[in-house]
Amino acid sequence: MPTSYTTVIEAMGSNQVDVGWLAPFAYVLAHDKNGAQVILASLRQGSKTYRSQIIVRADSGINSIEQLRGKKFAFVDPASASGFLFPNALLAQQGIDYKAFFSDTIFAGGHDKVIIAVYNKQVDGGASFGTTSILVRRPTRARWSPAPWAT
Repeated sequence: MPTSYTTVIEAMGSNQVDVGWLAPFAYVLAHDKNGAQVILASLRQGSKTYRSQIIVRADSGINSIEQLRGKKFAFVDPASASGFLFPNALLAQQGIDYKAFFSDTIFAGGHDKVIIAVYNKQVDGGASFGTTSILVRRPTRARWSPAPWAT
């Protein structure tokens, strides 16, 4: 099981794998570096597109991006469009350099790992793919149950 998109791209280039699941930006890198071709595409709620989101715990008291200043933050992977590139672009549009804005940032290695890190209070906020628009918000009702393989 690969630990990052970069690992999959490198394995493709050295003929260690024939098929891999890649996010959009990672596919562009794999195509440019190794000539990767799309043979299947994911559909989410009937769409080939998806969104990025910045999340916090409902009980955090954080209601804006500015309230994340000086906090710990998790991204997915440097090659993840929704887990790093899009959220980082959003921050940059607001004049925010994530390296200086957050007290600490981590690349958690997966969208689920970002969610779990926020849930477990290992970080104060995180970026992941989602079905809502990109914003920091406090949900009125939130439920979370671990995936069967996460226990």
